[in-house]
Amino acid sequence: MQRRRQFLKLSVSAIFIFGVFLLCQVSGVQAKQVLQLGAQAPLDTIDISTSTGYGQTGNIYESLFRLDKNGKIEPGLAKSSSVSADGKTWTFKLRDAQFSNGDPIRAQDFVYSWQRTLKPATKSPYTNLFSNIQNAPAIAKGEMAPDQLGVRAVDDHTLAVSLSTPVAYMKTLMAYPLFAPQDQKVVAKYGNKYATNAKYMVYSGPFKLINWNGTREKWQFVKNDRYWDRQKVKLNQINYTVLENTSTALYLYQEKNWI
Repeated sequence: MQRRRQFLKLSVSAIFIFGVFLLCQVSGVQAKQVLQLGAQAPLDTIDISTSTGYGQTGNIYESLFRLDKNGKIEPGLAKSSSVSADGKTWTFKLRDAQFSNGDPIRAQDFVYSWQRTLKPATKSPYTNLFSNIQNAPAIAKGEMAPDQLGVRAVDDHTLAVSLSTPVAYMKTLMAYPLFAPQDQKVVAKYGNKYATNAKYMVYSGPFKLINWNGTREKWQFVKNDRYWDRQKVKLNQINYTVLENTSTALYLYQEKNWI
């Protein structure tokens, strides 16, 4: 339990630090609305079920909650939430939102996403983050069917989550991209190609990924015009380049080649 809390704190802190850096850079490139950033390593995957960390996925996938500019938890795809007196049942009311392809984001998309992540065949490295959700550990071990997971779509805009034990950091947990929705229709359409290329994926966050094919050392985030809160997204594009040498990154920044 303690290790899981520490992991979440590190993940959220990483996003907050990234957000501060992003805001600092925006002030210098406001006219262009394009930001140049260096990455320490290529993107290993864009499949949220198999991703090994928060990293950049927080910009292209949004879950029930998100972090504000001060690193505080605020509603994301969930416009409101409530918890039962015993702390074991959470109910999330979803706002009207769409994936980047225009498909509506429904409660069932969260159910499908979480069940897909927990299937042993998916080989998700972080199934332990679901451990307090009813039956999740047994499902991850292949001892129980995924449809026995303690999550259900009450209707298109209501998601109910049953816990085996109360989770004090539930809202923080629900800000993690691992808990974002996935469009089952898109997964079925692309099959084995799903998430192997930027074009074989749809996005729920403020940006979409382009020009990534699984191996490239340059890729871009472009504004997601279907994002529910797009009016607050000031950048039109973020260009990433893998720069393993920090001295090179510093030189490019100082020479203003990235502005």
